[in-house]
Amino acid sequence: MDLSACDREPIHLSGAIQPHGVLLALDPDQMTVVQVAGDTMALLGMPPEPLLGQSLEARLGSVAATKLCRLIDEAIVIPRPLLVFETTIGVSPMALDGVVHISEGLIVIELEPQRSGYEREPLALVQRMVANCAATETISQFLASVAKEVFKATGFDRVMVYQFL
Repeated sequence: MDLSACDREPIHLSGAIQPHGVLLALDPDQMTVVQVAGDTMALLGMPPEPLLGQSLEARLGSVAATKLCRLIDEAIVIPRPLLVFETTIGVSPMALDGVVHISEGLIVIELEPQRSGYEREPLALVQRMVANCAATETISQFLASVAKEVFKATGFDRVMVYQFL
């Protein structure tokens, strides 16, 4: 495997919005959308402009809004949490994975289409990851196993392990 391109990977852009996702930023006092980015047409069935100034319930429906409000309450209490959830939104319901966190005083909700083929039960996921990593004999095997397990858990296109000297 040629790793010569690793030093040019844009890991400093890890927070960038993926083209297949949507980011909603909410005013924490009004609970209305103040910023939108991403492919809202594909995921939410509407362009970004109608989302601005709207409440979650008005645009995402009561089931998704209720689930998000519970997670938002946790995100406000816990510093820099990564709260992951599943929901179904839109006229043609689409299963979505989402993350809620606080950034620069705004509530940030990131949504993307739900990935198939990975473990949805957290305990089973952790048990499998630990068992597979523990079965390795060398540091190279261990790191390869970690990358493989992170790939399976997240569905990311690429997973790399970096060593900083």
